[in-house]
Amino acid sequence: MKEENLPPEDKIVYTNIDPDTMALIEVALNCMTTLADAQMLEQSRDDLLIICDELAFRFGVSAIQVEDTGEQDADGEKIYKPLGGVFNDEDVDDDDLPTASDTIN
Repeated sequence: MKEENLPPEDKIVYTNIDPDTMALIEVALNCMTTLADAQMLEQSRDDLLIICDELAFRFGVSAIQVEDTGEQDADGEKIYKPLGGVFNDEDVDDDDLPTASDTIN
């Protein structure tokens, strides 16, 4: 990437994106995050997450931090909730703060 050494404030951020395109970008970012989790090599996983984070930055998509509730829905899927609770009313310990690899876009 030609802009990899530029500070974040000098990178291009696309702001005039219609809602349908933004929804597609968000779906693609979620797919990339899921694909990153399926990688056998940690470096491959990290590389995909870096690309995902850069795309999210450029398109103004903010990531949310989630945590596994330890529960499953009726279909057996894990249930996640936002870190700090749905209404941001739960205390968060520093040990609970996720790393970049725990982020879902």
